[in-house]
Amino acid sequence: RWRLRHDNGNIIADSGQGYASERSRDDAVDRLKRALPDADTLDYEPAAYEIYKDNADEWRWRLRHKNGNILADGGEGYASRSNARKGIESVRRLSEDEDAFEVYEDQGGKHRWRLEAENGELVADSSQGYASKSGARDAVERIVEYAGEADTLDYEPAAFELYQDNADEWRWRLRHKNGQIIADGSEGYSSKQKARQGIQSVLNNGPGADVVEQA
Repeated sequence: RWRLRHDNGNIIADSGQGYASERSRDDAVDRLKRALPDADTLDYEPAAYEIYKDNADEWRWRLRHKNGNILADGGEGYASRSNARKGIESVRRLSEDEDAFEVYEDQGGKHRWRLEAENGELVADSSQGYASKSGARDAVERIVEYAGEADTLDYEPAAFELYQDNADEWRWRLRHKNGQIIADGSEGYSSKQKARQGIQSVLNNGPGADVVEQA
């Protein structure tokens, strides 16, 4: 594992996971150092759009709640980041009308929703199936509530996420554009402002930090 320790002795970040080898751990530290200078910060309050590149080098978007659940995603990949942003804007506009959503049953007996543009093009769909039609309709209501006001963030190459945990403490994590969490805070904070200060401490100290082996 790795952890980032301030010169006052406080641990201000850690890996959040273990690695099978020292080389894998060192590679993770190198990725973190490269990602930090350009990392943006997103406040999930209560949800936000993420723009990212998938394994096929296509641009995609997803709407993620602050609890980590993906509420919606685009029905396709896009050739450019700007086209993915246009997809988000279509969702913002179309989701103002709850009647624009179609709730249906898939081949596996799960209930899902989808949102189509006026020309019939699929704009968004549910990222999961629901056991009942009412569950899918409840999901649509959440999309209608969040889609218009949600912030948008490009994960290029990574971004800090601010969120509240189950104990109502504020935390941060650094997520790569591939969805992997590459660092997180070592503690919860009593306020969003203090969590932001924790991020700033990592930005100030992380890129130039020395690597020290500990037994």
